[in-house]
Amino acid sequence: MDLTKLIVTVIVAVVGWFICHRLSAWRDRVSKQRDQKIEYLIEAFRLLSEVTNHPRLHEVNLQLRAAFAIIQLFGTEDQNTLIATFVDEMRKHSKSNIDRLLQNLRNALRQELDLVEIKDDIRWLWVEPSSDVPHDEVQLTDER
Repeated sequence: MDLTKLIVTVIVAVVGWFICHRLSAWRDRVSKQRDQKIEYLIEAFRLLSEVTNHPRLHEVNLQLRAAFAIIQLFGTEDQNTLIATFVDEMRKHSKSNIDRLLQNLRNALRQELDLVEIKDDIRWLWVEPSSDVPHDEVQLTDER
């Protein structure tokens, strides 16, 4: 009888350890995937921030393509729809606004990081050299 109790105890302990190990490994994998996704989407946000309203889009084409590739891989369905809308508008009108995608991306990242959603529009400040002022001074513009 004592041997049976010992065998049952050992089996319960081994099964318990196995289940805990599997759950821990699953939790670690999910956490790593989440962290990696967030890291890539932050990089996409940074790239798009550099590209937005750039006067010569062809100069930042590689950053735009890299950001779109990241978002199409890790982003939401809404974000992919916003990319498609941007691309379609660029094809038809040779201009488009990427701010809606950036706002969506910003809010999705803030939600993943448990930060409060920001409802305000994204603001941009451009600093451009001006021929009307001395070389070491600049002219500020709110947005393009």
